[in-house]
Amino acid sequence: MKLCKFGISFLIANSLTFAYSTTRDELSTLKMQMAKMQQAMLKLQSKIEKSETKTIKSDTQGFKFNGELRFRYNMFEDDAPAGNTTDHSDTKTDYRMRLGISKAFDRGDMFLQLQQRDTFGSRDGNLATESSKGFDLHQAWFNLHLDDEKKNTVKLGRMMTKFGSGRVLGWRNWNSVGQVFDGVLFKNRSKSNFDFDAFYFKVDRDPTAFVAPVPATSDERDLFGANLYWKDVFDGKLMGYLYQRNTQANNLVDSDRLSTYGLNYTKSVNKWKFNAEYAWQDGDATLAGVNTGYDGDMLIAKAMYTLSEDKENHSKRSIGVEYNAYSGNDAGASNSGWQPLYPNRHGFLGYADVFYQQNINDLIFHYESKINKRNSYKISFHNFELNDVNDAVYYRKKNYVATQGAAGNLEDDLGSEWNVKFTHKYSKDMKMTVGYNRFSSGDFYSNTANQTTGNTYSFDSEFTFVETTLKF
Repeated sequence: MKLCKFGISFLIANSLTFAYSTTRDELSTLKMQMAKMQQAMLKLQSKIEKSETKTIKSDTQGFKFNGELRFRYNMFEDDAPAGNTTDHSDTKTDYRMRLGISKAFDRGDMFLQLQQRDTFGSRDGNLATESSKGFDLHQAWFNLHLDDEKKNTVKLGRMMTKFGSGRVLGWRNWNSVGQVFDGVLFKNRSKSNFDFDAFYFKVDRDPTAFVAPVPATSDERDLFGANLYWKDVFDGKLMGYLYQRNTQANNLVDSDRLSTYGLNYTKSVNKWKFNAEYAWQDGDATLAGVNTGYDGDMLIAKAMYTLSEDKENHSKRSIGVEYNAYSGNDAGASNSGWQPLYPNRHGFLGYADVFYQQNINDLIFHYESKINKRNSYKISFHNFELNDVNDAVYYRKKNYVATQGAAGNLEDDLGSEWNVKFTHKYSKDMKMTVGYNRFSSGDFYSNTANQTTGNTYSFDSEFTFVETTLKF
């Protein structure tokens, strides 16, 4: 009897053990099957997403869209400099909208960009020229790849472009209109130590009001040149350039030929970053049978030192010093004043934009701080002097006429300027910038008589702006 009970107990225990073992194996198998099903679902979802992406690309026929919307509130408070009679005080809000369309094709790509810009309160929406407000075709070009590796390309059409620092040729993106060039641009970008560009542009606007002869609007201007790039010169980068602008007047007698040659070198050493640029000019202009030669030059030198840097927190502090010199005319046989071509005019000589890039020296002290990934600010102090006391002072804004120093006035102190700019990146697509800039005149104006009163003169200039830019 006991043996029978033991046998029955043994059978029950074995049955339960077998059942448990079987259930555990089934659960394990079920888990494996569920994991496989989950992986299969993820793969299916990925295929669906790729299919949707392909469908979207197919629907737009491969076209890609991008754009920019920019608003800037400006407040100006300017005294009229000596030789001018009207002060300038104004507040306005400018806006600019750009919509770009691009498409890649076999061995090339193309880009179209529409632009609308104006001032709040204006309803001008008609087609306009490149230099006026309104709506226009800002860029339209196609780019041909001459080889499979895209090392050699030819861009043809209307394009924004900037070479080097932008002090000689730039796109003036600060301006609501911007600057574009019509023509052809060849680029060579090899993996060796040497690259180069070559271009030919047609230009339909005056480069400066101080070049003689001043061509009429209908006169043709040819602008062509080359940029040479060496990637490793004494552990730095060297750029050389040659630009020439030719103008032929309609009367086939007056003409203007200006050649500009330059070198731009940058190098980083530990916490230091150095930049030096030197350019010189030659050529001649003929107006009413009178020939004048060109012999100007430009010198830029800048050194920045990193005080501290925390890459993990995206913070950095730097200080630096910079010197800008644009030659003036010494009243010799040739015009030794620097003749600006088509530069980025804003900011190089202070954000108040008082002076033009001619007959001026500017000593600048910089302090820059990147607080974190989103916030940064810059502070600059400028000290301006005449490059040559025999030449006049030339102004950047509001068509002020040049101020000639009084007879016997050997003062070269034009004044000083403070620039403060704070930038906040609200998101990866939007940023906001606030700037305050103030210029105060120096002894040159104290010794120069006012045109209307005859009294010694001084003037101040303030410019405040708040800018918001959204890119999409």
